[in-house]
Amino acid sequence: MLKRLFVGLLAAWAGCAFLVELNHTVSAWDDRELLVGAWGWRFESPETDALIRSLDVVRKVVPPGSVIAFTAPDDPQGVEFEAWRWTAYLMPDYEVLSVSDAEVGDLAQYAIGYQKEIAHPRAELMLRLPDGWLYRVRRP
Repeated sequence: MLKRLFVGLLAAWAGCAFLVELNHTVSAWDDRELLVGAWGWRFESPETDALIRSLDVVRKVVPPGSVIAFTAPDDPQGVEFEAWRWTAYLMPDYEVLSVSDAEVGDLAQYAIGYQKEIAHPRAELMLRLPDGWLYRVRRP
């Protein structure tokens, strides 16, 4: 009886280990494992396509040379930092600052909340973007 239980547990463990290894192999083969957190930010990925859709709308409304504060959902994988850097890269005609920057309150004329609403008394909603919100920053 104990021998059958041991063989059954061993077979279950081997089956689970096989499925875990199979999942890792398939996700490495089709690049799904790279689409986790900050590593998912590359051209033609869902993350950058969503950001580009929003930034295309921003370019139509905000004049070049404007200072834009940017924020995104913060998580331990660094997605906010990656989204901010991609925004700065994709909008070279604008000065894109992170909301966490110390001088952003004095300089920013507009603010983008990518997948995150901004609740600040000086942020006046201008436009709903495909994947975020665009705000005008009122002067104090």
